[in-house]
Amino acid sequence: MSVEWSRVFPQPHQPDQAALVHYRQQLQALQQRGIKTMLCLHHFTIPHWLEKQGGFRRQRHCLHHFREYLQTVVPALGDLVDYWLPINEPNVVPLASYLVGLFPPFLHNPLPSARYTAPSLLCMRPVTTRLSSTFQHPRLV
Repeated sequence: MSVEWSRVFPQPHQPDQAALVHYRQQLQALQQRGIKTMLCLHHFTIPHWLEKQGGFRRQRHCLHHFREYLQTVVPALGDLVDYWLPINEPNVVPLASYLVGLFPPFLHNPLPSARYTAPSLLCMRPVTTRLSSTFQHPRLV
């Protein structure tokens, strides 16, 4: 199951508590049925407002908002998660965004693709740091 970053943060610095409650209810329903949960924290998309501000092209800015997202989601849902998938296929966003042109900003240039692949992979560090500081032995997939 994936959490949609833009659903949790429809606006900068304003988490939507109703969205977190919704995800909690989904995880609880799975747990009540004896289903192990795996939560994906980033599945290709970023909030529209963040893309308008430069998205992955503004690496530090994007990482700042990603950390804020993690600091909200992990404590709110973590007690119901068995396994964590920090970022689904971290190579897809930069390739689809900057090389193939399927995702915003819809570019067809190999140089930005190579340039922004590394930052998307660097997002893994704040994820693992946040999970490790919150849980003694987080199960990362």
